[in-house]
Amino acid sequence: MPAVWEALWSRRRFLRRATALLSLVAGGRLLQRIFFPASLSAEQRATLDVVLDTLIPDGPFPGARRTGVLEPLLAECAATRQTRRALIEGIELVDNAARHHGGSSFAALDERRREAVLMDIASAECATLPWFFFRTVRDKAMRLHYAHPLARRGLGFDRAPQPQGYLDYWQAPRA
Repeated sequence: MPAVWEALWSRRRFLRRATALLSLVAGGRLLQRIFFPASLSAEQRATLDVVLDTLIPDGPFPGARRTGVLEPLLAECAATRQTRRALIEGIELVDNAARHHGGSSFAALDERRREAVLMDIASAECATLPWFFFRTVRDKAMRLHYAHPLARRGLGFDRAPQPQGYLDYWQAPRA
């Protein structure tokens, strides 16, 4: 019996099987991360909220917080695997870039350094993760923000420009 046992479980065979099992588990985790990305944690949501505040700050006109851009943006990005994954990995990218700018996180940076981080990400090479993340978040956030009646009222528009459009487009808006 011991000779059979040694033949079945030699050290080399054991290491081969253990390596195969570890590779299978690691590959499964990688596929899970790609095809079934998790939702944002509370910390990642807070970082995204600060990103939105940096892109659409509150001032004389309402900012992203006042128009409630975060929740609809998360819902839109969760609709597809690609945007959900880009959002999760993009938030990690933003926090890592913030560490290179001297902060513990993006939220811990001052406004000038937050803008510098977003400028670095915005100037990334076309079709890369930073570029896709920035374009997705910025485009969706701007569309959602300016669709809100509070933002339109700040601009002097009484209704959304689409689908009817503004037939008196050659005249300046009435303030």
